[in-house]
Amino acid sequence: MNYVPGFAPDGKADWLELEQDLQELVLDEMDRLALDPPPPPNTLFLTDFVHEGDGVRHYVWLRFVVNRTALTITVIGIAHYARARPS
Repeated sequence: MNYVPGFAPDGKADWLELEQDLQELVLDEMDRLALDPPPPPNTLFLTDFVHEGDGVRHYVWLRFVVNRTALTITVIGIAHYARARPS
C-alpha cells in the first residue's frame, strides 16, 4: 500500500532553504519512502543520502514520521552539510 508523503511546517521550511537540485532529490527520497516505508514498530525515522555536484559533496538527512493509520510519511526536519570534494 502506498503512503502519502508530506511536510510538517519545520520540514517544509528546511526544504525551502535547500538548493533546487537538492529539493528535487529530497522529493525523490520521499517518494521512495512512500512506496516502501520502514517497518513497525517505530514511527520516527532518520534517513540520509549523499549527492555530489560542482565540486561539492552534499550530505542530507531527513527526519520523518510514519503514520500507519493515516498512511502518511511526514518530513519533520531536514539537515544539510556541504563539503568540497577531495581532490
